[in-house]
Amino acid sequence: IRTLRLQVTEEPMFRLVAGAGCYRGPVPDDPGYHGYYHLLGTRVPAEILVLPIYLNDHLVAMFYGDCGDYEGIRVETEQYRRAMIKLAYAFTLLQLKQKIRSV
Repeated sequence: IRTLRLQVTEEPMFRLVAGAGCYRGPVPDDPGYHGYYHLLGTRVPAEILVLPIYLNDHLVAMFYGDCGDYEGIRVETEQYRRAMIKLAYAFTLLQLKQKIRSV
């Protein structure tokens, strides 16, 4: 896994959020999406959640979660979305801290 590198612009999994705020649902029945799990050495989960994380209107990270061996994700999407907003604020604080130290 240390050598695993996923390009947000090329990985089909992350294209699920293009034009939408997030994606929550089953993995599309397309071999392009299943290659992601083959690389990880896991089986395809029943449900996934993909959320983009923005900082100053720039995509800085992607959150990916799945239900593992369960039938579905047990937490509401809004709770994950709020956590990602808090993470974006934490990135902002770190960025400001670096700017302050550089002065």
